[in-house]
Amino acid sequence: ELLWRQAGGQAPLLDWVLTKLIPHGAGLGGGSSDAAAALLLLQEFATRALSQTSLTQVAAQLGSDVPFFLNPTAAELRGGRGEQVLSRAKIPQPGAFLVLAAPGFGCPTPLVYQAVGAPLIGHNSLQGSTHSHSQEPSGFRCPSEPQPNALEAAAHSAFPALADFASAIQRHALFHLSGSGSCYFSVCLNFESAQKLASKVRSISHYCQISSMGPSHSCP
Repeated sequence: ELLWRQAGGQAPLLDWVLTKLIPHGAGLGGGSSDAAAALLLLQEFATRALSQTSLTQVAAQLGSDVPFFLNPTAAELRGGRGEQVLSRAKIPQPGAFLVLAAPGFGCPTPLVYQAVGAPLIGHNSLQGSTHSHSQEPSGFRCPSEPQPNALEAAAHSAFPALADFASAIQRHALFHLSGSGSCYFSVCLNFESAQKLASKVRSISHYCQISSMGPSHSCP
């Protein structure tokens, strides 16, 4: 709020109540999305709102991923530290669903980045398991293969228990690390497949949710 006002925004004083639903330190952008929501709320109640350019600049000061969450439509990161965002009008697989699974601990981003370049442990064995799903049931495969996450090896080095968790869930389907961890995601072609996968990994996960890749679905 202070940065927003320093940039020229004016609004009545607001009382904030934040209810967090996304696990802390999961690599899901919970903190960044909270910051973006606060900026959008200030804009909504503003007597003098910021321009979109100024708003994006303030968002980038708060965190590299905050500008990403200012866009209510589908978007993807394209460059810089994460603050360069290219909007997309269409999701390639709007009917697909994500299964999110996380252990009972978070991975602070600074610690993961500190581990980049450090001796990596527990990663080679996991690589073998990530390619062992040629017999996966129909609907469990990713509709479009996500790019490898360069932070995964560092996250496993900083948090060996994360490598153990990844190995456990990889036995059921192909999962990918979200951000710097600790949450993993798997892409399913339909809701029924997502439900089946979630039922398999829920018992070994502290956090397990199903999320739609399209904007019009709500998932239990």
